[in-house]
Amino acid sequence: MDRSIWHEAFRILATDVPQFRYPEWFDYVAQQIPSEDSRARRDVPRFLSLLEAVARCRSFSDGRQEKMKVIEIDFGDYCVAYNILSDAFASTYTGAHPMAMEFAEAVRQLCSQSKKHVTTKDVATHLGWTDAVAHKWRVEAVKQKVVQYKAGTYARNEKLLLPGPAEHLTAFLPDPRSVFHACPELGEVVKYIGALSGKQHTIRRSGPRKSS
Repeated sequence: MDRSIWHEAFRILATDVPQFRYPEWFDYVAQQIPSEDSRARRDVPRFLSLLEAVARCRSFSDGRQEKMKVIEIDFGDYCVAYNILSDAFASTYTGAHPMAMEFAEAVRQLCSQSKKHVTTKDVATHLGWTDAVAHKWRVEAVKQKVVQYKAGTYARNEKLLLPGPAEHLTAFLPDPRSVFHACPELGEVVKYIGALSGKQHTIRRSGPRKSS
């Protein structure tokens, strides 16, 4: 392709920079960010840059670009940006390897579903890992305090697992579900298309959360 076309495209983008408006519910997100932490202060501008880029891309498909001179960030934008960067930010924020964080997230999900502890084998099955790989990252996850052992001694010296302290798992970005339930102005149902999966996700204020 002729380079002059690319040059013209970049010229237009550089001169036609949109403005963005953050809605009132975003105040809740800001309040959840530990501003006293230097890593959080470093990562917030990066996240906001991505969030605005996501909003601009989505605004072409949902009509905001045509209807508004200023693009208002919506909750779907936050969900998409969170899903893209939350794992990377959580990993750097805790100092844990991404695989350890994936193990920890699996423990959190499985415990939430079963309402009790889980085993390393449960996690291995859930993630499609071998027992050896799951064991390796369980040790690292416990070391980084994103997973903890259930107190007590059990048959065959089995290690029963629970999520680590909440502050280690949440990093500095609040989960979209917690934002949704804390901000009634977002309505009863929010739907968005996941940027990585291409699937539609639905968050409901009451009843089970569904994805389709």
